[in-house]
Amino acid sequence: MTGKYWQLKDIANDRTVAPSPYLTVLAKPTGRCNLKCVFCYQDMNEMLRGPRMADEVQEVLVRRICEYPGLTLNLQWIGGESLAAGIDFYRRCEELVTKYQRPGTRVNCPIQTNGTLLSQKWVEFLRQNPRYPLSISFEVYPHLQNSLRAGRGAFADSYTKVADNLQMLREEKIPYGILSVIELATLEVPPREWIETAVEVGIRQIGLQLSYAQIYNGDLAKVQLYINWLDELFLEQADYNNSCAPEKRLKIRETYYLYNLIRQSDIRYGCCHHAPDVCSNFLVSVDDKGMVYGHCDAFMGTADEDGDSYCIGSIMDDSFETMMASPKMSKIKGDLMAGRAKCESCSYFELCRGGCGFFKKMSGGSISAGFGDPIESYCAIKIALLSYVTDPERARIILRSYENLHSKDKLHGYTIDTATLYNFETQDLQQTECGAYMASDVM
Repeated sequence: MTGKYWQLKDIANDRTVAPSPYLTVLAKPTGRCNLKCVFCYQDMNEMLRGPRMADEVQEVLVRRICEYPGLTLNLQWIGGESLAAGIDFYRRCEELVTKYQRPGTRVNCPIQTNGTLLSQKWVEFLRQNPRYPLSISFEVYPHLQNSLRAGRGAFADSYTKVADNLQMLREEKIPYGILSVIELATLEVPPREWIETAVEVGIRQIGLQLSYAQIYNGDLAKVQLYINWLDELFLEQADYNNSCAPEKRLKIRETYYLYNLIRQSDIRYGCCHHAPDVCSNFLVSVDDKGMVYGHCDAFMGTADEDGDSYCIGSIMDDSFETMMASPKMSKIKGDLMAGRAKCESCSYFELCRGGCGFFKKMSGGSISAGFGDPIESYCAIKIALLSYVTDPERARIILRSYENLHSKDKLHGYTIDTATLYNFETQDLQQTECGAYMASDVM
């Protein structure tokens, strides 16, 4: 690791290491939520839904982050339902960041929310405090939103509630992005219709999350249904963005990520799944009591193969630097690195970097799973997506989606120079029995 950063002690290996120049902390201001989403891993992991984070814990959390010796510090508020903590919680967060932020550092505090509790007061707060961008969990169609993100009472029709709030944000010129879960029910909607409906609702940026339970269960025939739908979606996005007015173009997180991979932009490292370094070197999560976990929040409430929790300590006792250099964290990193080492012989490793430990665990393996382990459903999805980088014809589809997005690129009428694409000497693609494109060395 390069750069002038404080030195840490790796206790397990008795060596001095430098912390990452950036840190992302996924923090739960509360475990409570006013919706009951069918795919929520809080329920899946049988996590307790605690009350709002105490003021003392909040202050220590912000101080610990601001003390971390990195230049870019991300405190991302997640749920439960993040806004259920109340607007005063975030006003106090801003006061604490102002109090503890070190000169020359950048502190971002994005909020992941279901969008049901937004109001004019929130609009004013967001306008005055741009370090709190919104990511809103929302399904494009009413029947999907109200069945997958079910609420009660005033929130029974969560679709209308959120759609109205999105309109308020647009009218007030408050930017936001959408995170949508793709379930089997979503696949029944033609992709072109899905795109046009999303745009009609006012969505211009959207990320896709594939259903954990449905896609990472080893059923390759089911995985192929998702791959087919995504292939059609990406093609329809390219056609749509080239035929609509510029202000109505839709940016899909996954295709934009692929776009930057093709352009070999450093933005490609914005994805923790495929970062050059294992995620536990720059990403941790914190619950509402201040307990810290060595991965993202998906691991809260789960245990490793030995039955041990992924908890690495508490912010009330130690700094992030100390916990991230602890023996417990070293074991977690070692497991992730073991999985990455297994994947080095895969022709997609340069792009995938071994992928996500949680999703590999969901696929029936473990966070140390890799090439040769029974994680075919996970690898099928990864290879299908990354083939948009390695295959020139598929790469053209992605490039078409973002023509003229960056004037300096002059992508209109772009002719792909295959020398600028990733090529692998061992690449030998063939179809498996389920029809999903797999690399021969993964089968």
